[in-house]
Amino acid sequence: SCGDGLELCAMFSVFNVTNLAASKLIAEISITFNTIQIKTNIPSCRGLYCKCKSKSINTKFWNAFLEAYKPNHPDQPPLRRQGSYNVMAAMPSPMRHISCYRVKSSSSVGVFVQFENDATGTQLFNELQDRQDELQSHFTGDLTFDEATSWNDRPQIVVNTDKFAIEDESTTTGQIDFLSESLNSMVMLMRNLSR
Repeated sequence: SCGDGLELCAMFSVFNVTNLAASKLIAEISITFNTIQIKTNIPSCRGLYCKCKSKSINTKFWNAFLEAYKPNHPDQPPLRRQGSYNVMAAMPSPMRHISCYRVKSSSSVGVFVQFENDATGTQLFNELQDRQDELQSHFTGDLTFDEATSWNDRPQIVVNTDKFAIEDESTTTGQIDFLSESLNSMVMLMRNLSR
């Protein structure tokens, strides 16, 4: 809001569009005689700065993960970055792909394999779901079977944990170890079972 007297105020909005969502940075500039004051209002962890910081932290993490990860199956294609929040690789049909991810809001770190949404993919998914207890023994994280998610209608098998503070750099090695072990176990199981 503008003050009284000879003060001139201007309101500026700067928009940064990322993934079709707009972040708004509001700067209020007050000029009183020869003095210029700039005030900024960046909404808490919804603003431009927080998104850039999280993206930078995630980029650093995934680069470290890709450097450290050693696949244990000779037919597994290399992982590739998929944005700043995950890495993925193709899987043989009736699967689509396998992905490693991190979600800060739920402190969730995990791996999922997604199946084709057809009769063959659904049949393999159901057969594996019937063996959930047996398959769980191959993982240190929680194994879940999702017939569909809020973002996708394809069935997927997920192994994850919420024991890490995602952006705490002291947990990076533990996260990389967990993801590497889970990914290698999932790849071996899925590739051997889909033959």
